[in-house]
Amino acid sequence: MAENRNTSDLDLRSEVLASAARVHDHLLGGHHGFAFDREFAQAHSSAVPLVRRLLRLERDFLNDAVLMMLRRGIRQFLDLGAGLPSWGGVHDVASYLERGTVVVHVDHDLAAVEHGSLLLRDSGSGHYLHADLVDVDGVLVTCAGNGWLDLDRPVGVLAVGVLDLLGAEDDAERTMTRYAAELAADSMFAITHRAPGFAGPHRATAASLLTAGRGSLCHREIAGVRAMFGGTTLVKPGVVALPHVWPGLRPRLVDPAVPRDAVLAGVSVKRR
Repeated sequence: MAENRNTSDLDLRSEVLASAARVHDHLLGGHHGFAFDREFAQAHSSAVPLVRRLLRLERDFLNDAVLMMLRRGIRQFLDLGAGLPSWGGVHDVASYLERGTVVVHVDHDLAAVEHGSLLLRDSGSGHYLHADLVDVDGVLVTCAGNGWLDLDRPVGVLAVGVLDLLGAEDDAERTMTRYAAELAADSMFAITHRAPGFAGPHRATAASLLTAGRGSLCHREIAGVRAMFGGTTLVKPGVVALPHVWPGLRPRLVDPAVPRDAVLAGVSVKRR
């Protein structure tokens, strides 16, 4: 479980702005944020209920994807755009179900990496890497060089709630296809992406809340999300709107307040 250390252990001299990672943690019921993170969320109060529901929807999918990967024998995970480790996160679920499972959390937000490293410093199986997820070579070389991931064995790659934060110039499709090409056979991939109408009339406010005011969201239809699974085979029925009951998993309660087709998702396997 992610340890709830006191945030006073952190060096806040450079912290003057809200962090998307900590705002998301706050909306999911975590306690790792600061006053300015909570104030930022409050300033976007009209979108808070919807964004909280969307984050929970994505968290449920994340849990399902980790369970699917564990059942297929995967014991090492690469969590792209990880944010903070928290209850129900990748390390929390994977290490609880299979002791010794390794999780590498990648985030470009230095504040999130420093905070996450502090929370997991005694775990022995959770690591944080300060990197841009589009730097595929840099991420994989560092993970292998540090002995965190064995790239000759399957890896579970999770890109949940992050790819629509990338700009068009970052080419999310090419990035994910590169990860698939570089990783071992039987690796698995789980991706979510918010659809164009994900927040209805609250779209602009919700986008600001999700990015902590530091960017915009790039939306895609099903075909665009499907293209991100290049080089792999989608688990049936392919890219779907959440919530969805995946094979062998129990159905979850459906929140009627979440817009229909707000979040698209899929899981895939790299075949031999």
